[in-house]
Amino acid sequence: MIAMPGFQRPDAPSMHEASLAGAARPRRILCCLLGGPTQRATTEVAFDLARGTGARLTGLSGAGLQPLAWRGPLPVGGAFWAEWLAARSRQRLRQDCAASLDEFQAAAACAPEVEAVARHEEAAGEPLTRLLAGHDLAVLPAGIGPNGTPCEPGAEVTASLARTRLLPVLRVRRRPLDVRSLVLLVGASPACGVGAAGLLRSGLWPAAAVSVLPVADYRPGVAAGVTEQVDLLRRHGRKVTVLPSIELEFEAEELRRMLAHHQAAVVSCLSGRHGGFLDGVRNCAFETAAETVPLLLLP
Repeated sequence: MIAMPGFQRPDAPSMHEASLAGAARPRRILCCLLGGPTQRATTEVAFDLARGTGARLTGLSGAGLQPLAWRGPLPVGGAFWAEWLAARSRQRLRQDCAASLDEFQAAAACAPEVEAVARHEEAAGEPLTRLLAGHDLAVLPAGIGPNGTPCEPGAEVTASLARTRLLPVLRVRRRPLDVRSLVLLVGASPACGVGAAGLLRSGLWPAAAVSVLPVADYRPGVAAGVTEQVDLLRRHGRKVTVLPSIELEFEAEELRRMLAHHQAAVVSCLSGRHGGFLDGVRNCAFETAAETVPLLLLP
């Protein structure tokens, strides 16, 4: 993913309350056209949101992708092979982006009520940063890495963009008919403490019931974070249920069955793995959510 200047939204609760006072539905939505098996659903969800909110929709292809490049020492003649690999990857990326762009433009032609524009952008740096920051929400397909190939959740373009904290990110695995219920995952990471505020600020799914799922509520800050966010949601008129906490050593299939009842989830990241020993033997609640829930909001 293209490196972008860091921008941190305020985390203080009082600042959340002040910013929520003027919360509204998105006015400018960015649909990232990365290709892959979930791109069609992503485009459909982006048009659904624009149609329902009256937002201006921009379809952007090319941004955040880079061709495969060989890294490391090369044998004799390897430079030619590495150049061929990069050229082949670049050609495939452009073909995938062109197909996604055509699909977006076809959807726009069938939705004259939506103000939609499409563009292709391969340039990195400040112009792209300004483009992203000028939108209220980015919608991206699930499972696509920076080389345009399938990857693990933590390596997705979506994960990289969410880490910049420039704008809320909606990851689309599939298109639900509607969002009647959503789940908010609260773990020990400080970023988990802003999920409720991010949901309210986004203006998405105002009628959906919210279930709050603590991840190991015996860890420092988790129980307090759950209480604070439940109070915030209820003060804003949301129907909230607190689910029993899951253990760090949870069974993935059991959590999938629990999450399957929800059409959307609010999470702080797509993967909580940091490369430690325990990451290799434990399941990750955020990865399980990414593999199960149709829509993930990373505020």
